[in-house]
Amino acid sequence: MTKLKKNVSGFTILVLGTSMLIGGTIAPFSAAAADATTTQITVDPSYVMHAIQPGLFGVNHRYFVDGVGMWDAKEKRVIPEFDKAVKDIGLKAVRYPGGTTANLFWWKRSIGATEQRMNQINPYLGNGPEKSNFGLDEGMRFSESNGYVTPYVYNIGNGNPQDAADLVEYLNSPADDAHPWAMKRAENGHPAPYNIKDFEIGNEINLFPTMRYWLDGKLISNNPDLVALNNNTNMKIAYLYVNGGTVKFTLQKTGLIDDWRDGTTAGDPMDASKSNGSSNQVKYAKYAPIDLGSQVDVSVGNDVYNPSSGKSDWVGETWTRVASLSGAGAINAYELDYSTGAIKFGSGGNNGNIPASGKEIRVTYQTTHAGFGEYYNKMKAVDPSIKIFSSMDQDYAITAFGKNVPYDGLVIHPYSGGFATPYDPNNVPKYHYASILDAELKIHETREKGDASSQLSGRSIKPIVTEFGPHDPESKKYQENGVSKTALLYEGSLGATLQTANMLMHFIDMDMEYALRHSLIDRTFENKSAVPMALFDTYTFLPSASAYMYKMFTHMSGENEVKSSIVNNPIRTVNIDNKDQNINKLMTVASATGDDLYLIVLNQDATDAVSSNVQLKDYKVGMAEAWILNGDKLDSINTNEKPDTVKIDTAKMNIQGDHFTYTFPAHSLTAFKFSSKWKDMKGHWAEKQLQEGVTKGIINGYDDGSLLPDRAITRAEFVAIMSRALHVQGNTANAAFADASQIPAWVLADMNRAANAGWLTGFEDNTLRPDQLISRAEIVAILGRALKLDGNGTATTSFVDDASIPAWAKSFVAQAAASGIVNGREGNHFGPNEKATRAEVVVAVLRMLAAAVK
Repeated sequence: MTKLKKNVSGFTILVLGTSMLIGGTIAPFSAAAADATTTQITVDPSYVMHAIQPGLFGVNHRYFVDGVGMWDAKEKRVIPEFDKAVKDIGLKAVRYPGGTTANLFWWKRSIGATEQRMNQINPYLGNGPEKSNFGLDEGMRFSESNGYVTPYVYNIGNGNPQDAADLVEYLNSPADDAHPWAMKRAENGHPAPYNIKDFEIGNEINLFPTMRYWLDGKLISNNPDLVALNNNTNMKIAYLYVNGGTVKFTLQKTGLIDDWRDGTTAGDPMDASKSNGSSNQVKYAKYAPIDLGSQVDVSVGNDVYNPSSGKSDWVGETWTRVASLSGAGAINAYELDYSTGAIKFGSGGNNGNIPASGKEIRVTYQTTHAGFGEYYNKMKAVDPSIKIFSSMDQDYAITAFGKNVPYDGLVIHPYSGGFATPYDPNNVPKYHYASILDAELKIHETREKGDASSQLSGRSIKPIVTEFGPHDPESKKYQENGVSKTALLYEGSLGATLQTANMLMHFIDMDMEYALRHSLIDRTFENKSAVPMALFDTYTFLPSASAYMYKMFTHMSGENEVKSSIVNNPIRTVNIDNKDQNINKLMTVASATGDDLYLIVLNQDATDAVSSNVQLKDYKVGMAEAWILNGDKLDSINTNEKPDTVKIDTAKMNIQGDHFTYTFPAHSLTAFKFSSKWKDMKGHWAEKQLQEGVTKGIINGYDDGSLLPDRAITRAEFVAIMSRALHVQGNTANAAFADASQIPAWVLADMNRAANAGWLTGFEDNTLRPDQLISRAEIVAILGRALKLDGNGTATTSFVDDASIPAWAKSFVAQAAASGIVNGREGNHFGPNEKATRAEVVVAVLRMLAAAVK
């Protein structure tokens, strides 16, 4: 509200209310009490909830295909264009070496000279061979150079606790004689530890049958209760994951050392179990080591269709294990290495027969593997400070852990998907609302799993999210002009981005340590695609809408979450699954770092803008800016042809006080940054007065966040400051000065009013000289005239340079000094001809205002 105080020389002094300027639009806020239906957002900076972890602003990343296109294998560096793009987003966390692909990632194959590295087996691409050019050191250096926190996913599918302990040593131990693997790291060019503190044991174990690995074998035990678990696959796998055990595989297809393809992947007929007819070929039992002394049977043959059963039956011949094929004769025999699972065949003639080309080689064997508990102990023995997380979030797995097997957290991947609402390009809002409701459901399930884990373990177990995103669209089909299509592209849309923002804001509220979106960068390969869900496109590094969303969170969030609340949040009622359901239109999360305050507001409504009062409790704004992420419609998506379909718009804001109104556009994300002090204000001799001047709107800062309090000021700028301090009632007629045409347009009216009011006078040559730096004597004279002080007196001052004060200013200086409006400089010098600084002007104007209302 505007309160008039006193008329002073044609101006009216007032206590400034609040208004906001964005993009040339004024949105005034009335301080009167809001009615019962007014939406109000309140932020309380003094109510600190918890720190916001850097792991909340990150992504899952994969090593394969040269880091899915971001790594230049020839130059051995991140491709510069991608490096620039990802740095612009400002991510704070990256997971490595990926998700599914990590389950069979041998880290020791990924270090050292790239040309000497053995291929990996990549389960994400059908268990085929994969070069790890973007290997362990490359991945860690990428994280290190960007300041990322990095959770590491260990390969439980083919690893073991000692190998995992070696990994911890390689990553975290000092390079000395006591740590040979750390010495190896130093030899590979990185003497200092990487200090990786978070480890997942496997990824999404038992989510699908293909993600069981050695745990899919038949459990062997003398304990009948354990043997009975073979009748319950889920319980068996949970038991083995937690405790380890002995399993048996019968007629399992063999593989190569770097290729486990079995001919079952669509579009890829390669079957690594088949003989190629060459001499001395070697096949492998996949889940070595094979238990010493256990029975091993190697069978060579093929599946043959059985018409009586309508199925294919295995028809093969069992070959004989021999200690050495050399001189063994022309027999069907093989050599076996129990530790590696290597099955070697002969060269023909007297050195063992060669399996006929095209014949499959299968093996029956028994193997023993460790469970989570042993991994935990081995890895912690190397570095007790690390945290080790279970990758099985199923209820039966949480039960299997119980209270006896320690774990530090639970990994959850709350992908949105599987809900019934179809995708209809003619009714995208309904699909959007269904996806928002599904996101809320996934958040609820995440909370429940964390609670169940804590209850069953007897400890405070917090879940972490290392993959999430909108997986549903790729499974939804629709008809367009008679052509069947999938809604895959919607995964990269504005609507999907807002759904991600919804979940991320919940994760911040839940004080999560990690919430990693899938994925950093992606491309189309074979019949799989996660391109729209990724932040960047492999081929062009095009940022998606989600990339820009993360840029908003990383640049416009503080270190600590503070309390925010919404009163009278408008509701959207939607009919989903034949049931009316309510969705809040707005969501908020607020945070702070030092004197800076942040607020992010999500309007997840498809069609309605929402106007809201915003109250910043006990916080006076000095500088403010807003970022707005939006597009024309929910299914807007960035393309190479139209890369800015969804983008961030920014605007500076003029907020004078602690409250304002704002209209949040439909389907948008808006982020505010408020600063109570400009960056060069803190510690200044006039800090308190400068803050008051900013709060009252007397002085504004610059776009770079500086106030420049010690910069000299022009006569035009001083008049502008006076105009912001005083409510003008005077005449705006053009004053008759010789240089009137040189007065800048932005200050012309103010200078005319000041001249017509009589407190701004010209020089002897009838010029105003608006761009001339103003002197201290001129400032005091103008202030004196504005206060209607007597300028014709003969008073003297106590300043040591009194004699140098011009006669036309001396009486004003004497009276202003006596009333405390101005002070001298160092050594009691007034410095009448010295140029006044912005800080001195603000102090003098504030004192003038105080004197005027007495």
